[in-house]
Amino acid sequence: MPAIVHAPAPAVAPVEILKTAVRWARAQGWRVRIGSFGVVPVSTHGSRRWERDELERDAGTDPLGCLILQAQPPALDPERAAAKALGVDLCWVVGFADGLSMEAKDSAWIASLKRLNYLKGYETGASFRMWFKSTENVS
Repeated sequence: MPAIVHAPAPAVAPVEILKTAVRWARAQGWRVRIGSFGVVPVSTHGSRRWERDELERDAGTDPLGCLILQAQPPALDPERAAAKALGVDLCWVVGFADGLSMEAKDSAWIASLKRLNYLKGYETGASFRMWFKSTENVS
């Protein structure tokens, strides 16, 4: 069995990157809320790869959507785009989104080899939710 290779820890914690993205979006005057990403891909090669989804039923973007709008990563799927922008695995992003919205843990990830990474993302998302709610109406 081949050895597992671990990626080096990012220089800046993903939570701090997300907090910066939320502050950036709020400074733009955009509504930031918990829910779906609220972004859509518009280009694969241009400088503006992502835009806010104006057809979203619940106007605004969530923290991962804010990150995508700020970083403009080259991906067509919002979860993969957020993973690229944060420098983390897709399972961490899925766990973060589930924890942020306080959804039940995804049994597919719980049964996978990436279980610990998913759970770390879930725990981080639940903790981030507390920070987010405490800063929601603060100018």
